[in-house]
Amino acid sequence: MIAAWSPHSAQAQVFTFGPKAGFTFTQFNIDESSLDPSVDINDLPDGNKVGVTAGAFFQVNVGFLNLQPEILFTQQTSQLAFSDISVSDIQKVRFNQLDIPLLVGLNFGKVVRLQAGPVMNYVLDVGTEPGAGNLIQAAVNDFDNRSWSYQVGGGLDLGRLALDVRYGSTFGKRQVGFDVDGTTVPIRVGRQGWTVTAGIMLLK
Repeated sequence: MIAAWSPHSAQAQVFTFGPKAGFTFTQFNIDESSLDPSVDINDLPDGNKVGVTAGAFFQVNVGFLNLQPEILFTQQTSQLAFSDISVSDIQKVRFNQLDIPLLVGLNFGKVVRLQAGPVMNYVLDVGTEPGAGNLIQAAVNDFDNRSWSYQVGGGLDLGRLALDVRYGSTFGKRQVGFDVDGTTVPIRVGRQGWTVTAGIMLLK
């Protein structure tokens, strides 16, 4: 005899939460329109773009729908090449920030999730790792620490293991001041890239 199917039979645990951690793979988009024509700042295509992310997730499932807020510490990195008529330098730049995604999506059975939503980013600091000449230092504007981005992607729930892969991008660009050999150079930076994480469901 074939058992009757209902939406609740495909529903995951109604509420679950747990820790999660993973890696970010980021590309910086540099707006050089406000710079002097003699100044050039570029994101290096082969730069080190691997950062880390860690925090907690909360998931509510109602039938085919899911809601997943998270709170994460995220580090995004890239390498920037700076040059003008007198200076040439390469620096690894990092954004340390608190991310609060609010994702909504669809459940397909108890395993597959598709999700998307806005992310509030609170930038804690922007920094660089010293290069040969230690020519570039970066600082975020204190009055504009909050910004917004979005994420879209999917996940797999395998037992208590929650795997997620998402693409994300900032809405627009934020201004960052780069102190280059004693001179502040303002540039606008946007970021986009992938986040891969694994989480543990403490309720299942």
